[in-house]
Amino acid sequence: MLRSLQPRYGDSDLALRVRPSWVEIDLAAVRDNVRAIRQQIGPGVTLYAVCKADGYGCGAAEAAGAALDAGADAIAVGNPRGALAIRQAGIVAPMLLYACSTPDAAEEVLDLNLTVTIHDFPSLRAFSALDQEVSAFVKVDTGFGRLGFQKREWSQALLELAESGNVTLAGIYTHFFDPEDRSASEALFEVFEEACRLAEAAGFSNFQRMVASSRAIAAYPTFELSAVNPGRAVFGLLEGLWKTRLVVSPAIAAVKSRVIQVAEFTSGPGKYAAQPGAARPLRTAVIPIGHADGLPQQVGRASALIAGRRAPLLGTHLEHTVIDISDIEIVEVGDEVVLMGTQGSETIHAEELAGCYGVPLMELAIRLAASLPRLYRS
Repeated sequence: MLRSLQPRYGDSDLALRVRPSWVEIDLAAVRDNVRAIRQQIGPGVTLYAVCKADGYGCGAAEAAGAALDAGADAIAVGNPRGALAIRQAGIVAPMLLYACSTPDAAEEVLDLNLTVTIHDFPSLRAFSALDQEVSAFVKVDTGFGRLGFQKREWSQALLELAESGNVTLAGIYTHFFDPEDRSASEALFEVFEEACRLAEAAGFSNFQRMVASSRAIAAYPTFELSAVNPGRAVFGLLEGLWKTRLVVSPAIAAVKSRVIQVAEFTSGPGKYAAQPGAARPLRTAVIPIGHADGLPQQVGRASALIAGRRAPLLGTHLEHTVIDISDIEIVEVGDEVVLMGTQGSETIHAEELAGCYGVPLMELAIRLAASLPRLYRS
């Protein structure tokens, strides 16, 4: 059974009737993945289920609810809109907000009832200046170069934090830049441990230590300190060898559409005309999904499933895609088309689709899930 829960299109049932393209989200997969992660890390580690990017395109509130149902202890988000959606859904679990705002928004960020990230001196001083209690994680940069205090700043930052009077250090975390490089990751782990020792020397205790995102959980059990923050593993978006180290299932289960036109073209001028001397006309089906919905414009080697068979994509336009159905005898307007997922005995896996386009799995799957109406499997 599928139920529609896509508020940004208003009446989503109507939206799907008038433009039938959608993504199917499997929240049972989210729950199973969280249970698999819990089994990996054990009961004594705080599990922050990362639901950034609107729950990796699956809906922040829906994904957070499923993760918490399966045993996650807390949620992490990277956008205040996601935090607001989770709170408006009535979810009161602890929530960490990754760095995303400017110092002038510090008070508004706290109104979301969450733990903030302090990642530089402007954010530290903005939260320290507030006349209210602040729970904060400090992010340290161990080489990623994106966000966080650099090593030369750690002592001064921790001193100012200790003197703030209103900020409680809930934890310290970092992101490693190349989990595939074992020696580099192990060396950076030692660097992170140095930051924690400096925090203890500054008078802090009982704070959480967190370096293990999805791939670190899969490959480095010693990195599972007092807390972990998996994201792509929660949504089954591990690729290559990583998915063999931690077995998870895709939450973005299918991308589908319906045929809105079937046409036949003989040879002659035209973008999709049959080749001169072809033994038969070119037959095409058009579906209402395009690169405005997240599909790459260049079709590469991608195909779709129609009538349980594979059919190559000929071209993707802003809001339409053209498919070669010359080898499929009967295709009618209204027939279901599967770009990712199963139809009959055939399956196009997400990783296969991403490979056909030459786009990373996480990028393509989230792009599609975030753009299309969502149907939640139940």
